[in-house]
Amino acid sequence: MNSIVKLLLVVIATTGITFSWGQSGTIAVTMKNINGTSTPIPGANGNVKLYNSSYTYLAQANTNSSGVASFTNRVYGNYYVEAYHTPNPATIFGTEYWGNKSVSHNSSNTATNLQRCMPYCYDIKAYNNATNTEVTGQSV
Repeated sequence: MNSIVKLLLVVIATTGITFSWGQSGTIAVTMKNINGTSTPIPGANGNVKLYNSSYTYLAQANTNSSGVASFTNRVYGNYYVEAYHTPNPATIFGTEYWGNKSVSHNSSNTATNLQRCMPYCYDIKAYNNATNTEVTGQSV
């Protein structure tokens, strides 16, 4: 047994990491707004995060002008995706969370749509107009 195989077996035995030499392909996620379109919003202002079947973060990709984010060389299997939109110009509402879904990736090109169901924001900041100071987390 050569040293690379021995090292690989030690890594698997001590870390619990699993390796797959199966087929792989591209996962393409199209972000769609409430009305079912991808342009002008999100356009190139979207971001999609990719997670494995245990919901462990793997990668993220920005959308192109058509609202599509792609993840290449992904081994066939089950994944989760989350979609975010950052308005341009930026607004006081910050980044919008558009939703998540599971994706079954089992072909060389897996395409899926993730449609925004309702407006939802996170990382919102509140300001006092009179003093122009942030009051996030305070009673107003």
